[in-house]
Amino acid sequence: MHNLRELERVVLSSIIYELTAEKEEQVERLQVKDFFSIGHQDVFSAIKHFISLSKPFEEHLLSKYLKKYKSFDEQILLDIITTTPMSNISPYVDQVINERKKRDLEFLANRMKIMISEHSDANEIVEYAEAFLTSLDAIEKVDEPITMHEAIIEFQNTKEPPRIKTGVGLLD
Repeated sequence: MHNLRELERVVLSSIIYELTAEKEEQVERLQVKDFFSIGHQDVFSAIKHFISLSKPFEEHLLSKYLKKYKSFDEQILLDIITTTPMSNISPYVDQVINERKKRDLEFLANRMKIMISEHSDANEIVEYAEAFLTSLDAIEKVDEPITMHEAIIEFQNTKEPPRIKTGVGLLD
């Protein structure tokens, strides 16, 4: 692969073209933050959304979803769709994850330089680095952020808990 954007496009194109069980396993390994390009992050987030709902997705549905959340970039989606899909994306996913780890390590190195220049305690720097390195391979199981519209619908669908008789007139 010549560059990271091409690599990311191959992964996304392959998933969109045909989501097999093997590719779905690779999708589970990936996180939105693994993609460097913000446009690719948006497309991957949309793909994860459709997969989480067990709904099919293709170019039109993805563009409609991305437009709805004002993150649609026609050129990015066109670049992805016109990239030749691969049947085995595992090595490409490995590279995407590896590149994200390198970015994270670069961030850690810069953060440690700042801490050193601020005369932070060496033990504090080591603890920070250890915690950071431990989290490097952790897959976030945090739900993707939801939009205000989704939050309002979720709130409207919540049920009020049953009332409890307290015996106090003003509270009942």
